[in-house]
Amino acid sequence: SSSETCNKMLQSVNLMGSNVPQIKTVISRADKISATSLITALSLPIISKIIHGSQGKGIKKHDNKEDLAAHLKKNPEESYIFQEFIPNDGDLRIFYVRNKLLYSIRRKSAKDTEFRNNTSLGGSKESIKLEPEAKKISDKANDAMKFDATGVDLIQHKVTKKWYVMEINAAPQFSGDYFEPVMDELIRIIKG
Repeated sequence: SSSETCNKMLQSVNLMGSNVPQIKTVISRADKISATSLITALSLPIISKIIHGSQGKGIKKHDNKEDLAAHLKKNPEESYIFQEFIPNDGDLRIFYVRNKLLYSIRRKSAKDTEFRNNTSLGGSKESIKLEPEAKKISDKANDAMKFDATGVDLIQHKVTKKWYVMEINAAPQFSGDYFEPVMDELIRIIKG
């Protein structure tokens, strides 16, 4: 098992220990799990993510058992993160440096047919002020991981309005146009 797999598992354990709401997740090699058991654990639709992916690459949405089974069969030796699909109106990326919240952005898919909200795939982004519940969950997630720089990805269920942590990035891609206004603050934090 790769260090990324272990890190994702460790991340999940740390977040559970801190009572941070996470999306239901199964991590497995494709040939070690069946479409039936994944559907039992997560329900359809299911999201599959390759362990080494970034910027929305290697992420697929499976709406039926046949598609999921074919995907598993096609990539038997690939390890995946499988997650329950959360219907949403975009997601949030919250940036921290040494436990200091720098800024947060909302990312939204450019097309109704695209389920990924990544800006690298043409999605939009805007600076936002976090609502109290989202900030509380994001702060807890950041505290649980103790990274020097952290990007917490949050998503809100469109119907239930419940917030979930999608993942936490130890090397988040800072966005220049939002990053520049907080550069002085970042330098002050680093200098201590």
